[in-house]
Amino acid sequence: MNRLLHKEKYRSRVYPELQRRAFTQDDREPTQDDREPAQDDRGQALTEFVIIFAVFLFLILMHFQLSMNYVASSVMNYASYMAARTNLVSDEFQAEYVAKSIVGTPGDSAFGPFAQVNDIRVDGTGVNIEYTSPLYVPIIRLPFGSSMKFNATSRMGKEPKDCSGVEEDNGC
Repeated sequence: MNRLLHKEKYRSRVYPELQRRAFTQDDREPTQDDREPAQDDRGQALTEFVIIFAVFLFLILMHFQLSMNYVASSVMNYASYMAARTNLVSDEFQAEYVAKSIVGTPGDSAFGPFAQVNDIRVDGTGVNIEYTSPLYVPIIRLPFGSSMKFNATSRMGKEPKDCSGVEEDNGC
């Protein structure tokens, strides 16, 4: 076996033309494509990876941003709804207390990085919570700036305390 390998090494030194032809499929002269990859193809996989990675990174960050906005919106809407229900059976101060206990006060939000409460307004018709949600994805910041402002509003009117002028009695 060892002698066979020695003969192959000797044959490749003595007959380099035979060795060159062993790598080609026919009797043509070997070309640059037969020996090594073309220099134009080097780095193609890296370029494709960088492009696709940037797109996927944007999609993942966008999903994170939309999830944060959805959570903040859901909690703000729930807080305004619960404060409006409290406003129906109690006074405006109690309703504002309920809203502040759920979402925090306008300088000390309970959400931290998700949303900052700007204003909580309670009146006879319902509750309005204004809040700001920061934008973390750089591409989204271009048209909107560094944050977006939202409102969570729940309208529930109180029954009139004075029933004068009511033609049909609905429990007034």
